[in-house]
Amino acid sequence: MFLAYEKGYTEITQLLLNFHGIEFCDDVLSYCFNLKQITIPSRIKYIGKNAFLNCKSLEEIEIPSSVTRIESNAFESCISLCKIEIPPSVNFIGSNAFKFCSRIEQISIPPSITKIEKGLFHACSLLKKVSLPSSLIVIEENAFYDCKSLISIEIPSSVEKIGPFAFGHCTQLEEINIPSNIKRIECNSFS
Repeated sequence: MFLAYEKGYTEITQLLLNFHGIEFCDDVLSYCFNLKQITIPSRIKYIGKNAFLNCKSLEEIEIPSSVTRIESNAFESCISLCKIEIPPSVNFIGSNAFKFCSRIEQISIPPSITKIEKGLFHACSLLKKVSLPSSLIVIEENAFYDCKSLISIEIPSSVEKIGPFAFGHCTQLEEINIPSNIKRIECNSFS
């Protein structure tokens, strides 16, 4: 595969991939500003760092059940992305993977995820509903920072730590259910 930005392919609007690779390399389609739709082949196991960074027109993506990892900043600043389904096969989602995806309204975290990485949904301003799995142990700093439409959050009893500013600037957050067995809530977690 090639790096679209370096090759000058930023005008791509639709892409159907039909190759037998097993990973979407780092930066593979970053800065394809006009990319609206992509079909990821079912054999892909890995979505690399910055793979779709700044694909500002990308509206919807279906991640196949073969994917096990979504690396850092994979979908950062995909400001038109409003629908994404993360399959249960995904066991790692890197930091800032969906940062500034301001049109996402709901998300379900797969049951294999134990840690919400730093800044994962930072500034997803229309995010209203989040389903957290019972396997979750840690919510890192800035995980949901500036999610201004988030009204309530149910933190699973498995969670042991909530990082600084994890829910900072969630100005509509009215209800937070925190389990009694939580071990650490860091400074400004909910400010």
